[in-house]
Amino acid sequence: MAARRKYKRRGRRKKQKRSIKWLWGLLAVIIIMLIVVIGWNIYKKSTENQMTEEKQEAEDMSEDKGFDFPYDLEDGKLEVNSLFQFTGTNPDYGDEEGEDIASLEVINKSDQHLASAEIKVSLGAGTELTFEITDVPAGQSVMVFEKNNTSYDTSDKCIAVEDTAEFEETTALMEDKLIVDVQETTVTLTNTTGEDLINLLLHCHCLVDDTYFGGLVYSYPIEMIPAGQSVTVQADECYMGTASVVRVSQDNGEE
Repeated sequence: MAARRKYKRRGRRKKQKRSIKWLWGLLAVIIIMLIVVIGWNIYKKSTENQMTEEKQEAEDMSEDKGFDFPYDLEDGKLEVNSLFQFTGTNPDYGDEEGEDIASLEVINKSDQHLASAEIKVSLGAGTELTFEITDVPAGQSVMVFEKNNTSYDTSDKCIAVEDTAEFEETTALMEDKLIVDVQETTVTLTNTTGEDLINLLLHCHCLVDDTYFGGLVYSYPIEMIPAGQSVTVQADECYMGTASVVRVSQDNGEE
């Protein structure tokens, strides 16, 4: 009987040892799982912080950089190539002088005639600049100046550009009735019809180094061009370059 009791005691001890080992194993698994979870949370938090920092850094860089030029308007029909300062005579403000006048270079990238456009530029300090453009043929670039002669501080970042514009299929020059010849600032119109042409209006831009100087046109009234004859107009306002005829119209609206 004594031998049997001793055997049973030994069996209990083995079971106790196995239970202790199993508990230690379970505890080890729990500890490992806790370490993995804690490590994952630390990694996730670190990654989120890094992404937040990178996003903030990108936003800060964007704010420092300001608005990017060139910038497309009208689904790519117009391109604002740059915003800059100009000191001198402002043809878009009655030819008055100004310093550091806000100025844009705009290109008509369409295959249509730009009849008119108004471009508004918003600056970070709250200033709004307004530019007006009339009669720019397809492919032509124009240097346009702020309509109120407002100065531009280059440290003031541009934050938005928007516009309204109207296009026409072709440049209206009454080619079925007139021949237009330009020699520097002298424009000669020849009536090719058998009837007198009355109450005409000649519209010109000043062309300087292949770019129009000023967004607005100079207009010259012509009372009459007799049938088969010519009339000469001196576009003296285009003295900085050459006259570029961009429209010939009549007072009754027919072109």
